[in-house]
Amino acid sequence: LLVFLWCISPALTRYNDPGQKHIKEHHEEVRERPCPHPGCNKVFMIDRYLQRHVKLIHTEVRNYICDQCGQTFKQRKHLSVHQMRHSGAKPLQCEVCGFQCRQRASLKYHMTKHKAEAELEFACDMCGKRFEKAHNLNVHMSMVHPLTQNTDKSKAYREPIGFVPSQNPPVLETISDSLAQSLIQTNTS
Repeated sequence: LLVFLWCISPALTRYNDPGQKHIKEHHEEVRERPCPHPGCNKVFMIDRYLQRHVKLIHTEVRNYICDQCGQTFKQRKHLSVHQMRHSGAKPLQCEVCGFQCRQRASLKYHMTKHKAEAELEFACDMCGKRFEKAHNLNVHMSMVHPLTQNTDKSKAYREPIGFVPSQNPPVLETISDSLAQSLIQTNTS
């Protein structure tokens, strides 16, 4: 906001420099700055972005050193994340399930799983976990929840071991005869 105000009228801000830098980078010197490294086709509009790119991608300079193990890094933030491994710190936490991590990118990726999971069609009646495909639910049921196979192979629904069936047991999903046969053989051996 400050830089924007400075763009409109420098008199609106009490700072002299922020606007000068902004004007120079975004309005006066607008030109493409290609990476000078052979074979690299990256192009930047701002000199410092080009300089950062060259430093991080095309040089082996690693000025940030872990004082505990000696591992080196090109950026201070990478060293900071690394040092959390030594301390065991995981400062970021998922508000949905409590998952903890060290980096925002990891938490962001983790959160996509919650969004996607809520949209999945097939749910396990035992634990609530959701799946995209009926087959995946069937595999989950056979691996996570001990199951028995209904003797009526045409329905091929499964019940937890110890379940006392009613006259009309719920059908979770039909499965192929070959999968039903393998489940029966697994449960009877």
